[in-house]
Amino acid sequence: MDILEDVEAFNEDMNYDHRIIIYKHKDNLYKLTTKNRGKDFKLNQEDDELINIKLIYPIYNNYKIFKGNIEDAYIKKPSLLSYDKNSNNTDLIIREMRFLEELKEVEGVCGYHGCVVEDGLVKGLALTKYKYDLYEFIESKIGEIKVIDFLSKLVKTIDDIHSHNIIHGDLNPHNIMVNNNNPIIIDFDSSGYIGKKLEKKFGTFGWEVENNGFYDRKIDYQGIGLISKYLFDNVWVQDFNKEWRFKICLQIKRLW
Repeated sequence: MDILEDVEAFNEDMNYDHRIIIYKHKDNLYKLTTKNRGKDFKLNQEDDELINIKLIYPIYNNYKIFKGNIEDAYIKKPSLLSYDKNSNNTDLIIREMRFLEELKEVEGVCGYHGCVVEDGLVKGLALTKYKYDLYEFIESKIGEIKVIDFLSKLVKTIDDIHSHNIIHGDLNPHNIMVNNNNPIIIDFDSSGYIGKKLEKKFGTFGWEVENNGFYDRKIDYQGIGLISKYLFDNVWVQDFNKEWRFKICLQIKRLW
């Protein structure tokens, strides 16, 4: 048996609540939910929930197929942790695929190279592989980052995404890769079209923004504000003088 995913869940008071383990046995996937936090847990196919993969992976329907080397790309696969036998989540991967295809010419959006198909099901999306996300880059002190330039490029990319009538919906340091001091935006599974109701998959815990229940530009602009604060709190900004502070504040105020 192979454990594929193993996470702990916490309640609103940030106290441990339960643990979810996704594992594979033979050709089947199972989900175990347990209160046990240690190593003393038992995987039992008779008791654990059998995952219906057709509620996770969509049926292939003439989509662009990835023809490159798997090792040369990042294969984004849908998480099985939120699996619910009463909910069909196949639309998540299809929606993200379509957004990436629509934004393929936008500078600063991760490259999309096609879907990975197994047994007639779309199992993942092949994306350009980048080494570090913004959080890893900053927290691990990988190198220097030119904050003002970085934020200016991020704002431009978001403006370009909005020009396609699309809202990203989940801007945070884990969804922005760093490539030669350029921000590369990933993870469009929370995205939607301006004016449409928010989808069930929206935002990230700890990086929530205010919303009125609909996709609106302010959602991404608040995200930029949170990322700006994160960078200013964690990076010594050598080029951050009063003139640049004024320009950035004006830029963020314009966005709001």
